[in-house]
Amino acid sequence: MLNGIEEPYRAVSVTTDGFLTNAPLNRIRMDGPACQYFRELYRHIDTQGEDILEEKNRAYQIIVAKTRWQATVLKAAGWE
Repeated sequence: MLNGIEEPYRAVSVTTDGFLTNAPLNRIRMDGPACQYFRELYRHIDTQGEDILEEKNRAYQIIVAKTRWQATVLKAAGWE
């Protein structure tokens, strides 16, 4: 998925269970073999599950200081 994020988008922080990017979900490629395999495994937990990514937060500006530490002063409307 990370290799499929194309310009002008970028990933700014990556951990084992997620990443921060300015790419909208519909611009992240999720059709590779690892995604297909993960989707199959996920269906064992959630038989209706198709979405292997979810947007958990949104902000207009991100300050990344170290692993798992991000902050913003420009919140996006409708998001905490």
